[in-house]
Amino acid sequence: MLKLLFLILGAAVTLDGIFMWLTSNFTMGNVMNLALGAALLAFGLLHHLLSKGLRLIVITAFLLVALAVALLTLYGTADTVTYEEDAVIVLGAAVRGKIPSGALQDRLDAALRYHGKNPDAVIVVSGGQGAQEDITEALAMERYLTARGVPKEKILKEERATSTLENFRFSKALLDAELGESYTACFITNEYHVYRAGRYAEQVGFEPLTHAHSNTRWYGLLAGVLRECLAVAKYHLIDA
Repeated sequence: MLKLLFLILGAAVTLDGIFMWLTSNFTMGNVMNLALGAALLAFGLLHHLLSKGLRLIVITAFLLVALAVALLTLYGTADTVTYEEDAVIVLGAAVRGKIPSGALQDRLDAALRYHGKNPDAVIVVSGGQGAQEDITEALAMERYLTARGVPKEKILKEERATSTLENFRFSKALLDAELGESYTACFITNEYHVYRAGRYAEQVGFEPLTHAHSNTRWYGLLAGVLRECLAVAKYHLIDA
């Protein structure tokens, strides 16, 4: 039964990793997705050759990954926005050529829902240009929003950021210049990214920000959370 379970899980995770590799930009999350699938398949095939202690270690590691997925996802889905904020910061994600990736489209769709409830809020779209992108993430985001009815004058483009920390640092500079020192703001990102994003927002001097999440498409959740687990570890060990 254990062999069958891990073979099924390994095959599913591997196929998911292959799909993500073919349909999205190269990321560490995609590498980790494929590596996890291969590890699960190998364990399913070879677990009978391992000692009882080693089998226990592997199973424990798998359960910890599953727990991380659950905790990061559940934390991020508890939205705190009031829809009375003066500004909303939409954190960038990958752009494929000039087109927002699925993850970025989901964040922008969440921003559109927010705009529908609070059209007076300034929208900061934050993200520079990566190696696999033809334009900045911010420009792609602005185009997506304006094509769906958001007035261009309500959008501030932040086109330098290459990390979550820079998203908030540079967005704060724009908002301070636009709104002065006294304003309220929220941010929008994928549910698994909310925890770390909130920590970085406080680190650059924002008062605790409210947040709204975008739901990650099921096939991208594992790659996103695996990468985020590394990023959270880096934050607590190095950046905090």
